[in-house]
Amino acid sequence: MRCTCNPVGTQKMAFSAHDAFQAQVGDEVDVAFEATGRKLAMAVLYGVPLLAFLLGAIIGNELALFGSADLSGVVLSLTATLAAFIGIRWYSRNRLESDAEYRPVVIERYPSPPKTTEDEAPIAS
Repeated sequence: MRCTCNPVGTQKMAFSAHDAFQAQVGDEVDVAFEATGRKLAMAVLYGVPLLAFLLGAIIGNELALFGSADLSGVVLSLTATLAAFIGIRWYSRNRLESDAEYRPVVIERYPSPPKTTEDEAPIAS
């Protein structure tokens, strides 16, 4: 199931979740995310680009490809950081999104209230 949610205020977020309740458009649901690998994911998301940035700066500074060690360090560090982010995104899309262990799960469904038209008045009890 692909759905959108409103986590805070008017911001929207779309994601896929395993849905055993067959929720319909307009239903409110509770979604659970497993904490499996959360620390590893944060380490990869922050550590790999930082490491790529530092290695790119060191290698660029040593090679001085563009006639200037500083310019080479800047260009290689930014290029390596961009490549790291692209690599992480590719790995996430091609490996992790298809893995059921990392997908959110709908744990409860709250059916949407029946819709009334302008001609119908709500029934007071």
